[in-house]
Amino acid sequence: MSEKRLASVKIVMKILPLTFVLITKMRKGDCAGVVKKGFIALVAETSMLVKLLLNRLGIVTTAILEWITMKMTTTILFLMMESDSNFSLNRSRLAGQKSEKMKIGTKSVLYGAHCFFIHPWFVAWAWWRLYGFPFNPLLWLAFFVHDLGYWGKPNMDGNEGELHPYWGACVMGIFGKKWFDFTLYHSRFLAKREGAHFSRLCVADKLAIALTPTWLYLPMVNWTGEIKEYMKDAAKNSNGEIPVQSDQVKWHKSVKEYVANWVEEHKDLKPDTWTTANRHTVNKCGVHQ
Repeated sequence: MSEKRLASVKIVMKILPLTFVLITKMRKGDCAGVVKKGFIALVAETSMLVKLLLNRLGIVTTAILEWITMKMTTTILFLMMESDSNFSLNRSRLAGQKSEKMKIGTKSVLYGAHCFFIHPWFVAWAWWRLYGFPFNPLLWLAFFVHDLGYWGKPNMDGNEGELHPYWGACVMGIFGKKWFDFTLYHSRFLAKREGAHFSRLCVADKLAIALTPTWLYLPMVNWTGEIKEYMKDAAKNSNGEIPVQSDQVKWHKSVKEYVANWVEEHKDLKPDTWTTANRHTVNKCGVHQ
């Protein structure tokens, strides 16, 4: 085994148990300081893994790799500081009581459907299949930050959850309005509501859903509990294309088929006639409700 491959394996072996310990502590409501230190370590290891993988591909210089690693780490740590209240203890409660319940959006970013060290790789894979390999380092940064705005959100598709793209868009906006819009409009609902056009990141993000295997997806969304909201709103958000049902495997299959059809129809950025601003989509005939 080559030296770089061995280094990558070692980092992965650090990330997996660290993630398990971190999540276990958070679910038990353990000390906020311990959780934060664990998360910082996890971010550092994940950033190093990204750096090694990109270096192995040989597509960017060492200076750019260092910049990407620094940007990823500082961006996510800034998010931690801004959302510190999600981990802090509620001191007004009785002594010995557990900390405030973690928000569903935070769970999703840490170990759910939008897991910050799993979901971006599926988005990258989807982009590769749709538009070719993502050589631009800013694409990789967008893959990793576009959904981090779910942190601290009390819902996934509600009034708060719908605004999650703004956080990543503000980060990418450092590089110009083009990247701000590229990240902001990865949400087709937000794009439609603001009278804008969805971006290619939106298409790749949707294809990533279809590429994520059921055996990986269902345990994560059940662990966070976000599947309840997804299944409840699926029929409404697809105009009945995804039927209401209790079988999670069949439901996920329907979701993957629906988003795959949407991607096939819109991969060339054809105007989106399936989606309306009120999160009600239309059928394949393109007629709005």
